[in-house]
Amino acid sequence: MTFLELTTQTAPAARSCIRDFDALPAAHLRPSRSSTALSLLQDKELPLIRAIMSRCVTHLESVAAFASEVEQLDAALGEELAR
Repeated sequence: MTFLELTTQTAPAARSCIRDFDALPAAHLRPSRSSTALSLLQDKELPLIRAIMSRCVTHLESVAAFASEVEQLDAALGEELAR
């Protein structure tokens, strides 16, 4: 079973893993069959890589937001129970 253990470090840890992914470098070669094949491969694969990285960032942002909300709710519940 997969689970996520939430601590006060979960949200900061998730946020610290978020990176800006600038455009990936593209190879530029002299005209040839190899350069044409590489260009076609780049045109096909780079959008897939960007889509995967975008999903990873979205997931990390969701985990961080969820952990922050749980932490805030836990603090609020602690205050109410302390009354």
